[in-house]
Amino acid sequence: MTEKQGKSPNSTTSDQIAAESMPRKRVTKKLQPIDRLGGKGGADLVTLSKKFGWQTHATRAALSGLREAGYELEPAMAAKGNPTR
Repeated sequence: MTEKQGKSPNSTTSDQIAAESMPRKRVTKKLQPIDRLGGKGGADLVTLSKKFGWQTHATRAALSGLREAGYELEPAMAAKGNPTR
């Protein structure tokens, strides 16, 4: 086998097999904004909607789902003309 040939593209390594057999963490719509909301300044509705490609009513529903699941969401009043975070 020459250096140019290398491994065939269809060969798998034990690391690849192990990674494929591990269950993947399920990411739900409700859980996606948690990291963004937990940041220093939080996040506003428009920012979350743009980040995830959701319509604003879907973003509000996801936030309501978080509240119902026991997450505490604390609105921070913004300066005049800025959205609530």
